[in-house]
Amino acid sequence: MPDIRTQLGFREPVEAATGAFQVINALQDLPPANQVIALVAAFYLVTDALRIDRSQALHTLDRMDRDCAYQNEDTFNVVREYAKGELSEKYR
Repeated sequence: MPDIRTQLGFREPVEAATGAFQVINALQDLPPANQVIALVAAFYLVTDALRIDRSQALHTLDRMDRDCAYQNEDTFNVVREYAKGELSEKYR
C-alpha cells in the first residue's frame, strides 16, 4: 500500500474541496465554537493516527488554494462561500 504521507502531495484540489464540503455539511448544526474545536480535534487525531506531519498537510492545502487562485479556479471559493452561508451567517 502506498504511503499516505506521499499521497498527500498528489491529491487534486477538487478532492480536497469535496471532502471539505462534506465535513462542513456534517458540522453545520453544531454551535460555532463546537464546529471549530471539533474540526481541529478531527484534524489533530487523524493526522496523529496516520503519522502525518500536520504542517506538511496544511502546507499542501495552502499550495493547492494558492494554485487555484492563481489559475482563477473557484474550487475552494465555492466551499468558502458554502461555509459562510452554512456556518458563520447562521449565528450572527
